Amino acid sequence: SSNGGIIATTAWANTFCKETNKIVVEANQTGDSWYRKYSDGWIEQGGRVSAGTGEVTVNLVKPMKDGSYSLLCTANFSSATAISYIGRYSTNFKATRSANTIFTWEARGYGA
Repeated sequence: SSNGGIIATTAWANTFCKETNKIVVEANQTGDSWYRKYSDGWIEQGGRVSAGTGEVTVNLVKPMKDGSYSLLCTANFSSATAISYIGRYSTNFKATRSANTIFTWEARGYGA
């Protein structure tokens, strides 16, 4: 099932997860940062990183079990901006940007 590529609302996520008996047990959004925690420990979270170049450390909203979560970063200003991952850790990830840009990020995996 899909809702057109929009970030899921808690209600939509609960409906989507009925088949697996997963439900959203905790969710929050503060400014540009957000997270959603499911009953099986799965966490979806994301945020926005201010403009800049070079290396940046991004703190996760909720800690993950380890560094084996999926991570997606999208540059907001230029499709020519490359964002490379330097490392993923349970509480943060490190990335580098090839141009001055804001980027958004989403991480998905099991929480600590």
